[in-house]
Amino acid sequence: MKRHELRVLVDLLMVSDPWPLDEAGEVILKDFADKEARRQGLDNWIEAYMKLSYAPELGVRQG
Repeated sequence: MKRHELRVLVDLLMVSDPWPLDEAGEVILKDFADKEARRQGLDNWIEAYMKLSYAPELGVRQG
């Protein structure tokens, strides 16, 4: 996963409170986000949100 993709995922997780779907889906998705954040050198998805959300805006991708 690229950093801009992780940024979108953690942005979605942060605005999804309360979680709109079942609890199992929340656990699975947050676990995935934690693993991806660690792969990119961050502690967890919340740290990824804090660091990536305040990064300079990414260009709009086409295609």
